[in-house]
Order: sequence, then C-alpha cells, then structure tokens
Amino acid sequence: MIKEYIKQLEGVSFDFLLSSLKRLVVGEKKLTNLELINDFIHKRSAHVTQNTLYGYLQTRIGGNYIKAFKDENYLKSINISRWNIFVISVQDISFYIFSYLYKNQNYQKFEEAKKIYHKILLSEKKNGLTDDIYDNAVEEFDKRFQELNWATFCNSNPFDKSSQALIYWSPIADELKNLDKEIVVNSMINKWNNVCRDFEKLIQKID
Repeated sequence: MIKEYIKQLEGVSFDFLLSSLKRLVVGEKKLTNLELINDFIHKRSAHVTQNTLYGYLQTRIGGNYIKAFKDENYLKSINISRWNIFVISVQDISFYIFSYLYKNQNYQKFEEAKKIYHKILLSEKKNGLTDDIYDNAVEEFDKRFQELNWATFCNSNPFDKSSQALIYWSPIADELKNLDKEIVVNSMINKWNNVCRDFEKLIQKID
C-alpha cells in the first residue's frame, strides 16, 4: 500500500507533463457531446485535486515529504482528504459547465449534470471511494442542485467550495492552515481558471 502511494505521488508531475506534451502535439478533443464532457469533468477534477493537495503537502512537509508517506495513519488521512476534495471538485466543475452551457447555449437539460455526477462517483467506488463519502457527497450535490442559479453560477466564484474543501480536509495543523489559506485557495482557483479556459476553447454546440 505504501509503495503504491509513493509511486503515485512521485508520478504526478511526470504524468501531467506527458499529458501536457500530448495536448501540444495532437491537441485535445473538442467537446461535442455529454460523454466527452463527462470525461473532461472526471479527469480535470482528479488532476486539480491531486496537484493541489499533494502540492500543498509537499510544500508544508518539505524534505520529509516522502518519509511522511511511510506512516500508514497519515496515508489514511491523506486518502480521506483526497476523496473529500475530489467529490466537491466534481460538483463545482459540473455546475460550472452546465451553468456555462445554459448561459451561452441556452442548454437546459440540467438533470444531465446529476447523471454525470453520479456516474463519476460510482466509477470511483472501485478505486476506494467509500460509501459514507459517496452518500454525503450525493446528498450535498442534490441540495446544491436544487438551490443553484444556473444563469449566474459560472460567473459567481464557482470554485469556492472545492477551494475551501482543500483547506478544510488537508491533513495539516490548523494554525498552519490559517497562515496558508489565502495562498492555497488562490492557487486552486488559478488551476480551475486554467481548466475553464480549456473548456471554453473546446466546447462545441451540445444538443
């Protein structure tokens, strides 16, 4: 288990570099249907979650970064953090995308956002997403879904909840979180802004 986590952590930056180079060489697929949007939401949520969480931990732990991951209790806390941040990240980008589609294409099939969210979370159960985190996430998604203003959400700080989740769930001492909050939140929002720019370049007319 420990070796798998360390291998994953060591490979994050390299994997991202490879995917970035691939996009430069062959370009990304245009988003022409809901299946491709599902894939975009899933991959980008995972990427933002891993890079912001592991990046924050590496910055705070410093030279003992890899050694810290040999502590099984700490690994468990990281795993809990990762899943809790991920499920909120998927919510935020899903709501952003369907709000954007409503505003720019008058796309009103909002139930598709719910289908995509449930599909992504169900697919992650085989990777370790626990029932309790899944159930809580679905309950929160449904509540937000009912209250969402689709016309304004995409322009109203849409990634606030996932950025706050990063601070809340990161296994870092509270006094350090208080010092780091502004920088960490802004870092995550900047990553989401890059995702939004990519989405806006790739999105096509969705029927």
